[in-house]
Amino acid sequence: MNIENIKSSIKSVKVISFDLFDTLFYRPYLNPNDLFYHLEIEQKRPFYADHRIISEKNTRILSPKEEITYDDIYDNIDENFRDMKDKELSLEFNSLLLNKEIKDLYDYAKSLEKKLIFISDMYLPVRFIEKLLNKFDINDYSALYVSSDLNLTKHRGNLFKKVISDLKCAPKDILHIGDSKKSDFIIPKKMGIKAVRYLSLNDSFKNSSTAKKLQIELFEKEDSDFLQRLFFKQKVNKFNVSKKTVSFENYWENIGYYYGSFIALSYYDLLSKHFNPADDELIFVGRDGYSLKLFFDVLKPQWKSYYINLPRILVEKCNYPINLNEEENIDFLYDLLNQPIEEKLFENKKEIVSQNIHYLETQLKNKKSAYTQYLKNNNINLSKRLIIVDSATNNFTIQRFLSTISKNKVFGIYFYVRSNLKHDFNYESVCDLGYNRSPQEGEAQFIQFVEYILSAPHELAIDIDSQSFDLVFKKEDHESKKRIEIKRLIDRGTQKGAIFIKSLISDDLFRVNSKFLTKNIKLFINYPEKDDAHFF
Repeated sequence: MNIENIKSSIKSVKVISFDLFDTLFYRPYLNPNDLFYHLEIEQKRPFYADHRIISEKNTRILSPKEEITYDDIYDNIDENFRDMKDKELSLEFNSLLLNKEIKDLYDYAKSLEKKLIFISDMYLPVRFIEKLLNKFDINDYSALYVSSDLNLTKHRGNLFKKVISDLKCAPKDILHIGDSKKSDFIIPKKMGIKAVRYLSLNDSFKNSSTAKKLQIELFEKEDSDFLQRLFFKQKVNKFNVSKKTVSFENYWENIGYYYGSFIALSYYDLLSKHFNPADDELIFVGRDGYSLKLFFDVLKPQWKSYYINLPRILVEKCNYPINLNEEENIDFLYDLLNQPIEEKLFENKKEIVSQNIHYLETQLKNKKSAYTQYLKNNNINLSKRLIIVDSATNNFTIQRFLSTISKNKVFGIYFYVRSNLKHDFNYESVCDLGYNRSPQEGEAQFIQFVEYILSAPHELAIDIDSQSFDLVFKKEDHESKKRIEIKRLIDRGTQKGAIFIKSLISDDLFRVNSKFLTKNIKLFINYPEKDDAHFF
């Protein structure tokens, strides 16, 4: 039912009853239990959330009362967590948000001089809810009915019976507005009360499109983690509250915020596990390491790190010694000779390359020497172990090359590994399919998406100057300028995500559920909405 229809219904009755939670108020959390996970992180109290959830569940099972109270829950919790009682109330009070659409209905009913009441099935104390209403300047109401205070509930109908008895009016003179299909709609209608089901923000989001329905179902059914749920709930709330057309700038910032920041955060536990600042040089490899460095410069500013450019095309020009039995190497070397007549046969190409091998080796050695100097000019200590961070790899090309320069072993950290080589490299990855030879459905699009999110807002490095040791970049064209503009917006969103995550977890380690993240990204790719199709 739309707002104008609700206003028409308000005119025809004497009493307007509002549900509170997920109707007048909404949370920044996808489900109520997320507040406990937030508090656990904020207060650095491991296992609090699980104990709090179990305590409420057990209290409800064991209680003979129609509704439990907040005190009941904390009387039954592990004594080590009883000091969290006031902290939970404080976070709840500060985090709850006002639904302006329902507030407008409240103001409209007030302007018509209707009797206004609030009814809530809630374990929180009535005094707390009174303070909450006062916080949002909602003071003109006749009564507040809370199940924990009265030991009566809406879902059994007894709270509505008390309202009818107290107000001494006919049920048809009451209009109740709330989000629960059973408690706020079916039960009151059975009792003769007029009822309107106002969809919660989650349900409204879910009903708006197939893609959004699948997103909600994914988060409800699969094992996500607190931060991914928190960010997703921000998307849900923003969709419902702003109801504005998405601009070019906001769209791409949101891609960075909702996806880029979590792709980056998924590296966190691997970096924390392997990077030792005293012994290692942390190198984010360009172009795909650019956004990762921006993210970790915010999350872990104490980590000294570097950003270097090393695309495959540059590796090939520096890669000495080189295997002459590999066809792609012969093709590459043959092209370096700039032969006047194109040769197509491999054996003929190999013969020409062999005849000019000393010249070619000199060229490769010079490029490799120049690139080594480029690393030194960027203050990278080649005597330390190099930890390189990149998006994806198939043949460990960059890691193999840097291993020929570094005086120590090179360790690789990747988001995605699909290897055709026998694993004799030191590495870890968020998603490792190195031993699975069969490509998965949609794998190419998935990798392309991740690389697009992470790549730098500059053109590809294609060569290195052997005199100045400066990189030579491909010239920008119209398409690349557009990509660079988009990438700057994505990076802005990724950095905003990093700032928010930092505000929540400080320097504590947080492990992203990478399997869930992968499913979420694939869902986005497989079920694009109109804005996605338009902007991508």
